[in-house]
Amino acid sequence: PPAVGKLTVAEQLAERTGFKIFQNNPTVRAVEPLFEFGTQPFQATLEKVRLIMLREAIQWKIPGLIFTFCFDPSEDEAFITEMISTVESEGGSAHLVQLIALEATLLDRVENESRVAHKKVIEKNRLRSMLKQYALFTPYAHRKSLVLDTSQLSVEESVERIVMSLQS
Repeated sequence: PPAVGKLTVAEQLAERTGFKIFQNNPTVRAVEPLFEFGTQPFQATLEKVRLIMLREAIQWKIPGLIFTFCFDPSEDEAFITEMISTVESEGGSAHLVQLIALEATLLDRVENESRVAHKKVIEKNRLRSMLKQYALFTPYAHRKSLVLDTSQLSVEESVERIVMSLQS
């Protein structure tokens, strides 16, 4: 969900691994001027843009990507399945990490100044609404995910656990 620490963890993971960060928000911002957020054309176009970028990264032999976004199974399950299939058909591997946190922790973090620069959700009421509207704590059903509670783990501990899971 928003404010769980996806980008913060991704930045430190990228430093540790040399992987590139494929952040959700810029792709959303690219599609929003044309299609209303959450509509079928918005979702379909967003998925196409992301898959094109993923395929280009594979073609140009980017050594690793950290893809950050909010997963809702009703909207994103087929897309994640296609992403995994795309990566694995080219000989790569996909490792799923689900970051979770207590709602109170998310609400404390959502107004952080660092979120403004990336044009992220920064209002508590909007976050509450999103948490009710979307199943953002539901894991992807077709593959085991590493689940990390960022209200209990530091960024460094989260990154260490991800790195260890990549090595196993």
